[in-house]
Amino acid sequence: MLQPPTQPDEVPQEGDLVRIHYVARLEDGTIFDSSRWRRQPFEFHLGEDDVIDGWHMLIATMAYGERAELVCPPAYAYGEEGYPEIIPPNETLTFDVELIDIGRPMSERPAEDEDEEDKETELLWEKDEVRGAGSEQGFSWQESGSGNEIEVKVLLPDSVKTKDLDVKIGLSTCRCSIQGTSLLDGKLFAEVQVDDSHWDLEKKDGCTYVIITLAKLKRDLKWASLLAEVVQPVQSLDVDVVDMDAALRAANAAAGNKKGADGSSVVDV
Repeated sequence: MLQPPTQPDEVPQEGDLVRIHYVARLEDGTIFDSSRWRRQPFEFHLGEDDVIDGWHMLIATMAYGERAELVCPPAYAYGEEGYPEIIPPNETLTFDVELIDIGRPMSERPAEDEDEEDKETELLWEKDEVRGAGSEQGFSWQESGSGNEIEVKVLLPDSVKTKDLDVKIGLSTCRCSIQGTSLLDGKLFAEVQVDDSHWDLEKKDGCTYVIITLAKLKRDLKWASLLAEVVQPVQSLDVDVVDMDAALRAANAAAGNKKGADGSSVVDV
């Protein structure tokens, strides 16, 4: 168990609509899917919808608010065939699953529940359409759609191994470094909830990123910047992923890192 349930007696039953966040990994630790990356929880009817058998069996044992690591052998995942180009044959999958809601589809909720949901949606999405965001050399950040988290994206140099990566999240600090070399290091704009903050790896368009999710301690506080104090000052850049890539390529060259023959970035996980 990664996080105890907030309501231990609330366990989903067959037919219930369960709402989860998950991060899916192969046996070698590679992340191949994540609802957190999409910033959209996944919903399905327990025992009814078309998801792997392991989810139906194991999520039924979880309670409301619980976060757990679920291990699904091939027979309860994608079996002997796997999933072409994503999941190898006979692969055991591991899922970091958080059960965030149990209930019925929105269309089946009573009218008073719909009114309450509309009120919450207005508070989270319509009250302030402009979210905080920014960029520095090698990383960018933005507030999540709910406004409860800060999502940081750090571009990694080439040929980085997971064992060389060090990410530390404190109450008011955040550090991401590779073998002692800082990519991000400083005092945060505001304090965060350390237990609810986390990080994952993302591979996209030949590049690899560290995705750091910081849970705000004061959720109604809008951040004007990611860092209040930069330990190692960096030159500000416009919010442009292409510019970030160029800056990291220059850093790679200075550090003696090289791309592969096809020009792609490779990270050994």
